[in-house]
Amino acid sequence: VDLQSCLDSLAGGSGEVREEPPPRVEGGELGRELVFGRALWCLSKSLAARTSPELAATATVLELFAKDGGGSTLLVADGLFRGRRQQGPVREGQMAHRPLLVTFEAQIERALAAKTTLHGHLRAHHGAPDEAVRIVDVRAGLVG
Repeated sequence: VDLQSCLDSLAGGSGEVREEPPPRVEGGELGRELVFGRALWCLSKSLAARTSPELAATATVLELFAKDGGGSTLLVADGLFRGRRQQGPVREGQMAHRPLLVTFEAQIERALAAKTTLHGHLRAHHGAPDEAVRIVDVRAGLVG
């Protein structure tokens, strides 16, 4: 899956959508309505789809400022899950390497909202287990 073919599949020349679209994002966040939002989703999906179980590689994305879990955070998480699904089931003798999204949020209230947003979407649309979204509070280790 390359970027251009993914973008083309979202808005085919005939106006038909051949690809299940990225999630809709509410509240003025970066979303599928913008070319940049669709490109971010396609890149995340492509990264996860190209991850090789034979090489024990994991698709990893670092994103800053999750805010409430919508916008770019949701687009990247959804793209990673869909790309991993394209690889098909893990064959016997291979390790299951799940995509990894690492994001940060300075306000704990927003971090909790992000967890709720991501978990709700990933569970509803991808059957993700409860442990698919975790929060690590690193404030306790900070000096100051």
